Amino acid sequence: MYNYFVAEVEKFNMRILNPPELRRIDTFYTKNDYPKWKYWFEGLIRLRGRLFVVFLTPPYWMYVIESLYDAGMRTGDSFFLSNGRVAYSIMWETNLLERLKLIDLIYGWIVVSQAEWFGDYGEMIKDGYVKKYGNETDFRCLAFDAAILLLNGIKFTVQQGQDVKNYLVMKSNLRKQKFLGCFGTVSIEPGTNQRSLPTIGIHYLKWDEYSRRFYEELVGKYDYSSAQLITFYKSVIWYDNTTSVPTDMLTYENGCPFPAKIIFRSEKGAGVYTIWGLYSHGNLGYRCIAVYFSRPWYKQNG
Repeated sequence: MYNYFVAEVEKFNMRILNPPELRRIDTFYTKNDYPKWKYWFEGLIRLRGRLFVVFLTPPYWMYVIESLYDAGMRTGDSFFLSNGRVAYSIMWETNLLERLKLIDLIYGWIVVSQAEWFGDYGEMIKDGYVKKYGNETDFRCLAFDAAILLLNGIKFTVQQGQDVKNYLVMKSNLRKQKFLGCFGTVSIEPGTNQRSLPTIGIHYLKWDEYSRRFYEELVGKYDYSSAQLITFYKSVIWYDNTTSVPTDMLTYENGCPFPAKIIFRSEKGAGVYTIWGLYSHGNLGYRCIAVYFSRPWYKQNG
């Protein structure tokens, strides 16, 4: 996935801001590994890039987000793009502090994944799931289309008078299927096991104060088979409650090389400053007095 992503970025003449040594982290990174990787997170923040692309699976991406928070990142400093569903994978059994870190940073996360419950047919299937289970959760749409694909493949094989127990026959017949599912039109790309030209949903991660949970709101789609590749249904409301798209790079006030929010009063520093101030004023007073009393000597010997 990483090598493919880098190749695609280079193809479109885009630039990855972080150097190779700041792109990879342990696959099974946990919070206990933070001291070892602290320099890594601080290095990412110093780059001041705002768009992060995440290829980690749950729960490991949560630990990475918490570590970015511990390293100094806060709301609005960055925005995350994920190729997997996020809202349903958040572990709410974590302690309150860790939960607050997630809430602070992942608000506004952009999730790009296959569009579920697509079109009128998809909405109808979704309503059926909601009536039966009370809600629709991740992967049920995928399970539905996978089951229909298998049933259609078996039906086609039987109608052709072929043996459903023959693996090669079934594999060939499954790849010939094309039907309308809750993901949209479902077909298999020739020579692969991948779905052909899936419609990609663009989701915006929002926080619901009433339920105290995140949910993903569909704001647009990317359709390979459409004349208009990208269609947005609604504007994204960003962290500052505006529709203005944030800048790619983080800028600080008055050209300062660090954010004002990390400035704090240091009692030790204030003490040193006070002592140095008293010393400077005392030294200046001593010099003024010395000059004053040495004036007669200079007049006499000048």
